[in-house]
Amino acid sequence: MALRKISLSMVAIAALTTGAFADDAASASYGNGLADAFTKGKVDGQVRGMYIMQNTVATNNQPNNNNSGFALGGNLGFTTAPYYGVTAGVKAYTSQALATSSGFAGSSTKGPAYMASYMENTGVMPAQSYTVLGQAYVQGVYGKTILKIGRQQLDTPLAGADDNYMIPNLFQAAVLINQDLPQTTLIAAYVNGMMGGTTGDSHAGALGGITTGQTGFASMSRSALGSIVDIGSNMNGTGTTIGNTPVFALAALNSSIPYTNLGAWYYNNTNVLQAWYLNADVAVPVTKTVKPYGAVQYYNLAAQGTLKQLLTNLGNVAPTLGVNNLSYSVTGIKIGTSTPIGLTPEVAANFVGGKTGSVYAFNAWGGTPNYTDMAFTNLSTFAQYAGGLIQGGANPKGMNIWKYSLTEDLSTFGLGNRNIQLAYGTYGFVNSNNGGQNMATAVWDVVYNCKGALVKNLDVQAYYENIMFRNNQGWTTQTLGGSHFCYALMHL
Repeated sequence: MALRKISLSMVAIAALTTGAFADDAASASYGNGLADAFTKGKVDGQVRGMYIMQNTVATNNQPNNNNSGFALGGNLGFTTAPYYGVTAGVKAYTSQALATSSGFAGSSTKGPAYMASYMENTGVMPAQSYTVLGQAYVQGVYGKTILKIGRQQLDTPLAGADDNYMIPNLFQAAVLINQDLPQTTLIAAYVNGMMGGTTGDSHAGALGGITTGQTGFASMSRSALGSIVDIGSNMNGTGTTIGNTPVFALAALNSSIPYTNLGAWYYNNTNVLQAWYLNADVAVPVTKTVKPYGAVQYYNLAAQGTLKQLLTNLGNVAPTLGVNNLSYSVTGIKIGTSTPIGLTPEVAANFVGGKTGSVYAFNAWGGTPNYTDMAFTNLSTFAQYAGGLIQGGANPKGMNIWKYSLTEDLSTFGLGNRNIQLAYGTYGFVNSNNGGQNMATAVWDVVYNCKGALVKNLDVQAYYENIMFRNNQGWTTQTLGGSHFCYALMHL
């Protein structure tokens, strides 16, 4: 979604470090000791609601399809006051599907609808209402070091909350952050579970069994690959299986170069894959209102261990599938500038590379770092659905994506904290990698964001997206409309 496109070089740790590195007095115990840690603790929460509808207009006399849904829910949490630098927190989340409908060939019925899974961000079909204890952690702050252990929200490039729906992606993790070096943040993390939507299923046709979401925590390997983790590496069920394995992550973020943020992330999912993410963001303030900026990103994923062996064996056993590895990269660039009238034009591009026979695991752990992601769609959804049933969707090897956007900050004209964005995106697939099909995709977005400008503590987001898929059979048009609001129960 449009709101998630923020600089990941420094914001990636915001959920962990906001308010954490306070002065020594804030980290000391209170006069009444442990009791004050609870009586002086803070309650926070949100009421969230989301309505979404989808209308698909097919070609060649195929029936149209319509879905809609409304959900209400939110979250409520409690965080203790510091006790010798230690705090503890819990937060419960709920999403209740109140009204859903689905229509096919003009008919409409009440019942579970596909679109409701977007609201819950779990991918569960039929849509479910559920409540979960999403956060339960202990955090210690000592000088410029923070350690947080337990269920928590993470915001990193390849493993992230993607908090634009009813419930964000949540993780079971131990995260260590240090800022002793000047203008440098060092991060080490052990992540052994995830709950939420895993949209990295563009390779489902090649391997099958992809889990698109959970209403409970699953291992990081299972979150990325689903039931594939139970398949033996020799393909007959008796060899070594991938199993439930964790992710180890390391990162270094630096802002010592004027106007520049640099970030480097390394992820290692045992027996599944290794990944690198690198980025650089530059913003130069020419005047108070004119700030040109640019950014580059690169990330690479490569299978390792049992998954690598499994894919190699798959290529030998079923060579006609054309699948024998997982090895690909994504490169991105964007440029833009703020202006005196509050208008920010931006151009962004992403380019997908990969070895012949590679499968893809876009957004495997919820991270959405691509500069070209649109309101409702990203690399994964296009790769899966754009071209029909070709290995579960379109083969993204060689794909190039361009996004052109204009964002107007309406506060420039005294209209409060709100903005509106108009964006156009194109997805160019390589025909030779998709069975010779003539494939193209065009997307229009209109996104409206309002934070507390209408009613105090009320945030509203509204989206409209028009998607046009084209292959040899003609065009298919899909329109998506959605609105999302959240209201803070308590802001203390």
